[in-house]
Amino acid sequence: MKRSLKIAAIAAMALGGQLQAQTSYPVSTSAHTVNDSPWYGLGRSSKVLPGTTFQAVQLAGYYGLYMKTGLGQLTFNHQGLLGINTDNPQATLDIRTSKTTFETPLHLELEDASGDSFSIKNATGANNQFIPNLIGKHISDNREALYISGRIGSGNDSGTVPIMTFDSRIDGSTAQIRPLFAWDNNGNRKMLLTADGKLGLGTSSPTEKLTIAGNVNIGADGNASLRVRNLYGKSSSSSALDHLYLNYSSRKNVYVGSTNNQASFFVHGNIGIGTEQTHGYKLGVNGKIAALEVKVAKQANWPDFVFSKNYELPKLEEVALHIKEKGHLKNIPSAKEVGENGFFLAQMDAKLLQKIEELTLYTIAQEQQLSAQRKQNERQQREIEALKRQNKLLTSLVARIANIEKKLKKD
Repeated sequence: MKRSLKIAAIAAMALGGQLQAQTSYPVSTSAHTVNDSPWYGLGRSSKVLPGTTFQAVQLAGYYGLYMKTGLGQLTFNHQGLLGINTDNPQATLDIRTSKTTFETPLHLELEDASGDSFSIKNATGANNQFIPNLIGKHISDNREALYISGRIGSGNDSGTVPIMTFDSRIDGSTAQIRPLFAWDNNGNRKMLLTADGKLGLGTSSPTEKLTIAGNVNIGADGNASLRVRNLYGKSSSSSALDHLYLNYSSRKNVYVGSTNNQASFFVHGNIGIGTEQTHGYKLGVNGKIAALEVKVAKQANWPDFVFSKNYELPKLEEVALHIKEKGHLKNIPSAKEVGENGFFLAQMDAKLLQKIEELTLYTIAQEQQLSAQRKQNERQQREIEALKRQNKLLTSLVARIANIEKKLKKD
């Protein structure tokens, strides 16, 4: 019993790193040897450890070493496996803990960093269950509490194999239902990766490869781009696919391209500006439009037919009668019709041009009539002038005849 206690005490001192250099040690002699090794024993070895000039203490036990305290045990078997609280270690270091709430199989601290530590705890808080919880605790300053780093050699930075891999799986197969990865803030879920590769930020139920519950800032304070192949919308009050809202509440502008990098904007459908009702037209605008130029690409039946020889120009009497009866020009919508249905710009321009061309023909006809009238007036004026001269001559002759008759009467 004394021999066992002495061996255990010196072993504990050696494991605790508290042995001081000495020139002699108490020695317990082995009863016999196996394969030229002591069955058990304690003495000075011939091994000088690196960094020292003294021979190390040798604690011998061919089939293993065993130390036991009131609440724990230490086993170092003949295969070189060290077990804490187990006499059958299954790994180089095999640690078992007694049943307590939130067991801590491992706790590491540095002597000069009080309060900073690394621990492996049982996250279940229950007996007969174990979920490893790696805890890095750092209170000495404001840096990371836990730093996980994967490093490679300078000559190995090639290929497509990741430097670090996080692998979640079912034993022997691939997970199909349960999520693979989650990130919490004190138990509040912030990020989740599903078994089929869907990542959720701010949500625990992502429906697409990336589902974000919240605002997204791309580029932060700098400039960056968002490249998408298909863009769908979702209403702020709906969880299903809905209309696409751009700057719905921020009241900021939406730009396509820039001054130096101009881009086109194509819509396979209808566009409403200031309105959600385009009434089936490609562009619906509830408001005024300012443009330097508007072009109608194609328009059938452009009213050049008015100048055709076969065109029957309405008589002005008919136009006047239609205006009197209808209150507007023929083939031009009334004010009531325009107020109710609006009008087509291209068709209206064509109809107005037709009326302008008709007016042009009326003006030409009137000009021809006026020209003929002017010529007639000029001719009549010449005739009047001639008559005036003739009348003046006749008046002169009558006066002369009267004078002659007067003289004849006196004679």
